[in-house]
Parts: sequence; C-alpha cells; structure tokens
Amino acid sequence: MIRQVTKPIIHDILRRNKSKSTRKPTEFEEMADFLYKKISPKVAITLTFKKNMHGASIGPNVMKQVCRLFLNRINHKTYGRHAVRRKGFTLGVITAFGRGPYDDHPHSHMALTVPPKYSTAEFMRTATQIALSTRGVGRQFRVIECRDWGWVRYDLDPTKHEWVPELTHEAVCPID
Repeated sequence: MIRQVTKPIIHDILRRNKSKSTRKPTEFEEMADFLYKKISPKVAITLTFKKNMHGASIGPNVMKQVCRLFLNRINHKTYGRHAVRRKGFTLGVITAFGRGPYDDHPHSHMALTVPPKYSTAEFMRTATQIALSTRGVGRQFRVIECRDWGWVRYDLDPTKHEWVPELTHEAVCPID
C-alpha cells in the first residue's frame, strides 16, 4: 500500500528544514567558507608521505618540507622559474595535514587554484606528473576536481586534520 503525502507532513518537513538552516555555523565552518571564497580552489590533491629510513612515520616539519617542494615544483612548471622568483607568481592553496586513525598514515590535503592558461583537466594531469616525481611523496595520492566548499570544510575539520596556515595563501598570477 502506498502512503499519500498529506499537507501536514510537508509543512512539518519544511518547518524542520527551516530550523536546521538557522543553526549558527561553527568557527571552522566559517573559516572554511571564508577561505573557499577567498582562494576559490578548483583541484583537490591528497598526498601521502614515505616513511623515514627506519620505517617510522615522518613528523610535521618533514611533511611541510615535502609540501613546499611540491608547491615550488608545480609553481615553476605553471608560471616558469623567473616569473615565480622575480614577480612572485604562485598558485592559491589551502593545506591541512592528517595522521590517520592510528597516527601512522601521514598525509596532506591541498586545495589548489587552476592557473588561467590551464584547463582543469590539463592542470590535474600536470599535478599528477609532479606528484609522481617529487621526492618524499608516497605512491598513494589522489588528484580530483574540487566542486564545492565541502571538501575544504572536511579539510579544516579540527577533529580530523590540522590546518597549516603557513602553506595557505592566495594566488598571485598574471592578468590575461
């Protein structure tokens, strides 16, 4: 037997939805929304890291070094070495670190802007090539399209990840 939806049920659903929308966003949700609007990332990258020579997980300082190396390489590939050095061109990025449930799976999440001269698919291929050839990056990585701010919100959730403000900045790029 199929149950008919009556008007009181619809009004009840609408009333519940209104009460949910009046919930005040948390601090990290406000920050995620602000960063998403400010940086407008289009590509999301998850990088894993190789273990050290003793087989132990690496620390946050080494993770920062590897992420900086990856970002430097992708900036140089995108804008050219002289434009990065002389004019300060760089991609916009939001970075967060995770350690896994048992603190044995260090990884970073990055949300990057796509430069004006690249299509999203072309930039994703470039990011994949650079991740494959960057020293310290593990073989498990993921490059996907960042379609909404939900990915950035997941990234900045303090119960899952640690936001890295020194590896988060706006894009500086040439105007076409």
